Amino acid sequence: LAAAEERAVKAETQLALKAKESVSRWSWAQEEEEEELSLQQTPSADQQVEDGSVRYFLRVKDSFSSEVDGHLSASEQDELVAVHCKDEWYYGFHLFDSTRSGWFPKGKVEQR
Repeated sequence: LAAAEERAVKAETQLALKAKESVSRWSWAQEEEEEELSLQQTPSADQQVEDGSVRYFLRVKDSFSSEVDGHLSASEQDELVAVHCKDEWYYGFHLFDSTRSGWFPKGKVEQR
């Protein structure tokens, strides 16, 4: 677990820089009537850095995929690290491939 945490810290630093660089690609739109977020409502990287820093080691319980740039796809039982959270979304990366990073829904993962 110590080696995994070390990889997570290194990847977290890289992702924080990447998130700040990509903030111009994101938009945040709130809908007052709906609690569920659509892909178009994903929080911006700036919002995440300011108010949602976390470090959770997670396992995917239900596969999910996305064609949207900046969103993560993962298969059941994949291991992920969340570094930011906002509402019903995490921003993170695959534990063993930190180049695969993006936003993913909280409801599809569980803590290890």
